Amino acid sequence: MARSEFYGRGCGVCGGVITGAMSAHHIDADQKDPGAMRSLKEERVRDELEKCIPLCHNHHFQVHAALSNGCATWPLEDIIAKLKREHRAWVLEQAAELTKETL
Repeated sequence: MARSEFYGRGCGVCGGVITGAMSAHHIDADQKDPGAMRSLKEERVRDELEKCIPLCHNHHFQVHAALSNGCATWPLEDIIAKLKREHRAWVLEQAAELTKETL
């Protein structure tokens, strides 16, 4: 899978595709090949991306913050699910505010 295809799938939390502001988060940090993402060998990059989930920079930061603030023992799926719930609540809150302003 090419980088553009990987990042084009959108953020694993909000679904957004933000050009130049996407990150690859390793599902299992122990499987990380530190130099792979800077490699010029497309196969090495592709192999590394298969171990990752695409995240926008904002949600990538939030995942790492959760991991370092008491959620380190949580499975990644649970952290992503928590962030999705929080993001959805924020979106609904913003929509409600916009609705109030237009009435």
